Amino acid sequence: MNTYRLLTRTALLAALSMPAFVGAASVSVEISGGSWSLGSGWGAACTSASCDEGHGYLNAAWAIDPDLAGTSFMLSGDGDFETIRFGWGTLAEEDGAIRANGSTSELDQLDLAALIEFDSPSGGAADLDATVQAIVGPFWDKGAGPANTDLAATFLSYLLALDDGGEMEISFSPAVWLCEGNSGQCTWSKPNKNEIYATFKLTKAPLEAETDGLPVQAVPEPSSLLLIGAGLVGLGFGRRRQNPA
Repeated sequence: MNTYRLLTRTALLAALSMPAFVGAASVSVEISGGSWSLGSGWGAACTSASCDEGHGYLNAAWAIDPDLAGTSFMLSGDGDFETIRFGWGTLAEEDGAIRANGSTSELDQLDLAALIEFDSPSGGAADLDATVQAIVGPFWDKGAGPANTDLAATFLSYLLALDDGGEMEISFSPAVWLCEGNSGQCTWSKPNKNEIYATFKLTKAPLEAETDGLPVQAVPEPSSLLLIGAGLVGLGFGRRRQNPA
C-alpha cells in the first residue's frame, strides 16, 4: 500500500511539473524613431529655377513624420496589422525635367533606404531598401494620354524576427510621381509630395506559456505526456489487483 501511494504521488508530481501548454502572445510595438539613408545623387528640393544649373542631382526632399517617434500599438494573432505614416518625399526639380548629361546626371547614385528603430520589440532596427526608377526626359505629358511615370521608389519588405519564434513583416507603400510638368507639377514652383506609409503585420505570433503564475517552461514533448499517462494507467491496474472485487 505504501509503495502504491509513493508511486502515485511521484507520478502526480511529475505530471504537475510538466510545462504548461502555450498560446499566441500579443506583440507590443513601440517606435523610437526613423530616418532616411540617401545616396549622393539626391539634392535638396529646389526653391528657384537656378538651384541646380549643372543638372547633377535629382532634387527632392525626404522627411520623417514628426509623430513617428513614440508611436505605439499592439498586434495580436497571426495576420493582425497596423499602418502608420512614416514620412514623405517631395519632388521639386528646377526645370521640369530629369536629365542625363554624361558625367553629371540626375540618374546617378539614387540609393534610398528607410530605417525604423524600436523600443519594443527587441530584435534590432528594420532597414528597408528601395528600388528607384527615374525616367529621363521632360515632365510634359499632360494632354497626351495617361500620365507617364517620372520617378518611382518601391521598397522591399523587411521580416523582423521576434522573441519566442515570432515574426513581423514591415512593408512600405511605394512613392510614384506622375508629374505632368507643363502645369508646373514637381518643379520648384509647385512641389509634388508623396506620403509613404509603413504597415506592420504579425506573420507569426510568438508563443506565450499559460502558467497561471507558475514559472514559464517549454512545451512538453508528446512522448513525455504519453509515458506519464501510461504510468498512471498502470498504477490504476496495480491498485485493482491489490483490491480484488
